[in-house]
Amino acid sequence: MARERKKISLRTVEEAIVQPTPVTRIENRETQRQPKPVRIEILDSEQAVSQRLELPDTTDQDELRTHQPGVEALEEQILTDTGLIEQSWASESDQEKNIPWAWFALIALILAAGLAWSLSLINSSSPKIEEQQNAASSIYQKNLTEEQEAERLVSQIENASRNFLKASSIDEMIPFIRHAERVTPLMRTFYASNPIDHLQVKNLTQLQPVTLDERAIFWQVSFETGPEKITSLLVEVLKSGEVKIDWETYAHYQPMDWDVFAKKRPAGSTFEFRVYIEPDNFYSYEFKNSNVWNCYKLTALGKEETLFGYVKAGSETAETLAKLVAENSNQKVAGALRIHIPIGIESKLGVVIEKVIAPRWIYLDSPVSDN
Repeated sequence: MARERKKISLRTVEEAIVQPTPVTRIENRETQRQPKPVRIEILDSEQAVSQRLELPDTTDQDELRTHQPGVEALEEQILTDTGLIEQSWASESDQEKNIPWAWFALIALILAAGLAWSLSLINSSSPKIEEQQNAASSIYQKNLTEEQEAERLVSQIENASRNFLKASSIDEMIPFIRHAERVTPLMRTFYASNPIDHLQVKNLTQLQPVTLDERAIFWQVSFETGPEKITSLLVEVLKSGEVKIDWETYAHYQPMDWDVFAKKRPAGSTFEFRVYIEPDNFYSYEFKNSNVWNCYKLTALGKEETLFGYVKAGSETAETLAKLVAENSNQKVAGALRIHIPIGIESKLGVVIEKVIAPRWIYLDSPVSDN
């Protein structure tokens, strides 16, 4: 039999008022000084009545659930909420506007125009690109050819220099020397009293171009030819491609030993010497007048003796010498001079400078005899 449903109602609950137990406090001076607590009195009406919301007993679960929403209500609420969400999505999508097809056509037209413009640029730049490629290829081929020629030249210079230094006779040396027609007699005279060096040519230590009077056809080549010994050569590359060695600078050729010439002073003799030239003021005997003569101190490589050369002031030779020394900051300079000792000269150290043969010890061109 079903229980009778109890109705929810409010009821008045009368509760006994519990009177507080009186407490006797013992006070002293300290407690008397403290402030007294303020107590709020409870009204009689509030002490007599207590109002509550009366619910059925919690043990009676069936009675409690009849007052809660059922599952059907919850499901209906979920379905309702879901519909609202979908409706909100649909409303947002309904608000979007369709893009007109004309925009797509316009974009396609712009892309086509850009593509056509790019192709036109490529076509117009093709000749320039081809021209640049041809120029680059030409430069590359030129550099490659020059590099191959340089390698071949270096090989020729090294081989000719090695063969010259290894030569054991004058005849073996002649094919490699400069100005062979003029120099060959000088070589025979020189080696008649000086033995030919038998060198052990080892490593190439230097190969450097040398420009003389704006003629970039000379090279300085050095080899290791013994323990702590370096032998150097001046080499000329002819227009024909032949490599020639300057024998006169290699042998330090002088027509006569400088010290012997300075001591013996053969009267009436004329020689072409490679010397160092330095301005000086040693005026004596025939050359005591500085207004008539310019004085220069003369020395030779590896020699001890010193001579003083005099040249007529204002002459072409005097001007050439002055310019040569001035270009070297008035310091000692190398040169090839034609020197004469007059007959009956009283000066023991003086000689006459007749001509400047070369402003260095190498003859760029073979000197021509005045006779």
